[in-house]
Amino acid sequence: MSICARWTGVETKAFRAALRLVKEEFAVYVGVSVDAVKKWERLRAEIALSPAYAKRMDEKLASADPAVVERFRAILNVPAAIEGPAAEVLCEPGAGFDDDDRIVVSGRSLTGERVLVAVPRRAFVLGLGTGAVGAATSGFAGSPAANALAAMFADSSIDHVGHFDKLRMSLIESDNLYGSVQTLPHVLSALDLLGRLKRGKAGDPRGILRMQAMFAETAAWQYQDQRDFMSAGYWASNALQLSHRLADDYFIGLSLVRLSQLACDEGDASGAEELAGAARRNAPQDSLFRAAAMTFRAHAQALDGDAVGSDRGYDSAREIVAVAPGDSNWGMFLDHAYIDAYQAHTRAETGDYSGATA
Repeated sequence: MSICARWTGVETKAFRAALRLVKEEFAVYVGVSVDAVKKWERLRAEIALSPAYAKRMDEKLASADPAVVERFRAILNVPAAIEGPAAEVLCEPGAGFDDDDRIVVSGRSLTGERVLVAVPRRAFVLGLGTGAVGAATSGFAGSPAANALAAMFADSSIDHVGHFDKLRMSLIESDNLYGSVQTLPHVLSALDLLGRLKRGKAGDPRGILRMQAMFAETAAWQYQDQRDFMSAGYWASNALQLSHRLADDYFIGLSLVRLSQLACDEGDASGAEELAGAARRNAPQDSLFRAAAMTFRAHAQALDGDAVGSDRGYDSAREIVAVAPGDSNWGMFLDHAYIDAYQAHTRAETGDYSGATA
């Protein structure tokens, strides 16, 4: 019997894609409103379906054609089976972990013992599959590797935050030269190491949490550049969750801006406007975040048919850029030329090709 450990907007969208149904057809198939389907897919991993809706999804998945189930697993990159004696995949709250819920699978520790390993569920969703088991086995709390990592840096004066800050800027420069296909694996590797440092309590915990938020946002836009919107949405939502744990408006603004632009790319004008509005409310006054939020909101307004409001929004973004202080961590790209290019993109998207050319 096919089961899904937890239903969020990510899984419902994957199920709809596997069924090859448009939103309206999927709503009828499941027995919910179209607005509910749109909300789930817009919020992605941020929303967990209620028990009643999750039960309904379980029933639909269980009765689906095997080809649909196979497509569903392929879209999520979930392996059909896990090698070893652990025949059942369980989803538990990540007690003692920083990530969300985990899948418990069978693996071997560095010393060869058979152990049950808590692997982040999203590792499977993002295509790491059973390869994540080895990484988790070498780094879960209490393992020799985790203990060695914690002991190595227990009394160290190494500036982990400074190191990862420089690494991120280097990866951004590399992305400009070689593209995200080359740099994204290094971003994901850095996120894995940051998570292990955090669990090993090495270095400044709040500083490492800030770096996790920055690298998660970086992973989001690199996936977005590759048009992998599902993975981009996961990492942007992850960055937002980390930012709320920091209780820092700067990082909350960063994450909301990313989610707003992602909604624009997916053609979700209303969602993009809502997210851009939230970013404006959270971003520091006269900051590059606020200018970016105005830019993406202006694009969404045009997609929604408000050309006059869109033009005003772009003009407001230019005014903010003119007075916003520089930001060494984010927004180096955001200048008048970027806004001009994005407005040209807006004109082209809405059919105003002469305006786009100008």
